[in-house]
Amino acid sequence: MTDVRSDLPDDGSAVELSMDNLVSHDEDLLDESPQLAQQAVASRSSAQTVMRRFQQHRAAMSGLVVLLLIMLLAFSSIGFGPIPGWWKLDYRVPMPLDGVGPPTITLWPPSLGEHPFGQDNIGRDYFALTMKGAQQSLTIAFLVGIVGTAIGLAIRGYRPVCEIQFDGFIYPAYDQIVSQLAKIHARSRGQVKMPITIRVPFGGGIGAVEHHSESPEAYFAHTAGLKVVSCSNPVDAHFMVQQAIASDDPVLFFEPKRRYWEKAEVDTTMTPDLLWSARVVRPGADATLIAYGPMVKTCLDAATAAEQDGRSLEVVDLRSLSPLDFPTVMESVRRTGRAIVVHEAASFVGMGAEIAARLSEELYYEMEAPVLRVTGFDTPYPPSRVEEDFLPDLDRVLHAVDRSLAF
Repeated sequence: MTDVRSDLPDDGSAVELSMDNLVSHDEDLLDESPQLAQQAVASRSSAQTVMRRFQQHRAAMSGLVVLLLIMLLAFSSIGFGPIPGWWKLDYRVPMPLDGVGPPTITLWPPSLGEHPFGQDNIGRDYFALTMKGAQQSLTIAFLVGIVGTAIGLAIRGYRPVCEIQFDGFIYPAYDQIVSQLAKIHARSRGQVKMPITIRVPFGGGIGAVEHHSESPEAYFAHTAGLKVVSCSNPVDAHFMVQQAIASDDPVLFFEPKRRYWEKAEVDTTMTPDLLWSARVVRPGADATLIAYGPMVKTCLDAATAAEQDGRSLEVVDLRSLSPLDFPTVMESVRRTGRAIVVHEAASFVGMGAEIAARLSEELYYEMEAPVLRVTGFDTPYPPSRVEEDFLPDLDRVLHAVDRSLAF
């Protein structure tokens, strides 16, 4: 029987082992030990099978490597991980404002210059964590890290302010917001506060692409433990964001992006309304239009147009969606006898459904007509070319007013 080891040098030096050598040994063994030869051939066949499977799964393994690299970049960008350079967010400690509280810590890409809020010129100490300017392909991966990091900072005593770049990007962070942020205060029996503000540009009307014109406010208003507010004009935007940051509760601050270009004079010495209160922004006598965020201006335009037909419409700006200032709404509807709720989000299980149900319970015998809703349709948000047909407009609001007055 041929000894396979006979070709190895005695001095222990390296020897080249090739497939040809193995084949030649197999051929020698085939004559002397057919069983051993068959085992060698089977081993070669198994090795070839493994190589073929490796080639088949090579694409999947490459994708896994790319995913791991993206995750590494994501954690590095929020301060965890070894990757240096411009991608690492800059930790800066400005001086405290008027000696109030600890110094502010701001995370902001240094290449973008100063943060939009500047050196804490909103009047409170806060922690700003935002991803503006980051590549959109990686922005989604950051959202879980943004909210998760903010929760950790809140536990350490900071007041984090997170900015979600667009409404449709908030869903990866939904688990952190609903499962952790909303529940930690109750889970700790009130011992741990979560003074976190999450700014969310929301709504359509700007001709944007998919995932940039969502209205997810009802998801969060439904969640116990979260506060949800929405401003409708520059003055409220100025004061409400400060009030949200000063609150010890987690607040989702929904900003109507289609109203970003509006301007107004702000009297910084005035005393603002309470953050959780609604406001009658236009008095009327025939019907009440109830709206929030971007639809408040639409309702005001509709009330102006209806005035030319001799109709007096009252407009209520909800401002806070959770908690809901229902006494202000109920007082207005009791005065006019009719209510029309207007919002961009879909009608099914939206804010309008809750308001209609509450009004029916409380004022059933005092209203002159059922509560009507003017909303977006129960479909995904459409392409920008047809979004004007999807969004509630002046004509649809006035049509609902006609229906209500016809009862």
